[in-house]
Amino acid sequence: MATSTANILAEGQLVQLDLGGATQVLPCLVLGFAGTSAILAATGEASESTADALSAGAAAYVIVDADGALSALRAELRHVSGPDEIVLVITDDFQLGQRRQYSRAPIAIEARLRPLAGGGEWRTVTRDISAGGVRVAATGDTGEAADEHEVILEASGLSVRAQAEVVRRTDADVSLRFTAIDDGTAALLQQLSVAYYRLAAERA
Repeated sequence: MATSTANILAEGQLVQLDLGGATQVLPCLVLGFAGTSAILAATGEASESTADALSAGAAAYVIVDADGALSALRAELRHVSGPDEIVLVITDDFQLGQRRQYSRAPIAIEARLRPLAGGGEWRTVTRDISAGGVRVAATGDTGEAADEHEVILEASGLSVRAQAEVVRRTDADVSLRFTAIDDGTAALLQQLSVAYYRLAAERA
């Protein structure tokens, strides 16, 4: 039976990947999430036996130090592009560190929002982005009162058009969840989030 291990995984966290058998644990950095999938990058050299075991379908444990308490999450490797990108599915019950389904990256991109019910387009900038939605800066524009929008994000190498609904408002921000977005665009946003945390790790 799966064991509940709530709120113990977060982007940028150091974990250990244990493939069992004669392998050695591999220290890894959590790059991001998509549902129950996690993307890791090795931060140390894999032993020969560990490198041989890094293959799709392999069973593993993700060992997490959560506030001084070690937890082991059962997982299955789904895709391995060398030690720099290990995609696995967590088979134990768990929640992300900030209770989100997708990784969010604090990237600022100019955004245009068009109320679906009609009204003037309003312009702002993203506070963070993910494959599941965006958080944008509040501007006080009358269009912000709408509950559903077309969201348009355009930057170098990035063009996003999606429909979204407002899930939270504060004086500073408006958070929106995508309700209609094509798979390719969602995958691109996920890759952008992972790339952000990979670059942050390289600069650390």
